[in-house]
Amino acid sequence: EGRGRVSFSDSLRSRGQELSDEGERRQFVREMVVLLGDQGLEDGSEISTDDLPFSESISSKVKNVAVFNSKLYVDSAVEELELETANEEGKRMGVYFALTQVSDSCTLRHDGEEA
Repeated sequence: EGRGRVSFSDSLRSRGQELSDEGERRQFVREMVVLLGDQGLEDGSEISTDDLPFSESISSKVKNVAVFNSKLYVDSAVEELELETANEEGKRMGVYFALTQVSDSCTLRHDGEEA
């Protein structure tokens, strides 16, 4: 069973890329992920970092992110996330938690360690 993939229109992609403030870019990413979750996007679906205005420090290392709206604890083995495998550009998969409250916390378990 393949992981769901989400792609965005050119106009939405452009709107996000036009944002210059890092805080606004982060908020735009979070709002898009939450909106997709509200519309039924399954946890673990993938979004390309090219489609949303992730910071350069992330998009230079990460090709796709598995997004989680409702789960705040994710085990990479259970979710079958290939976090170690790099593509031909040397980029890996990342995990994005769409936290809605400052007080929310999330945990990623990978290779027996939690972060």
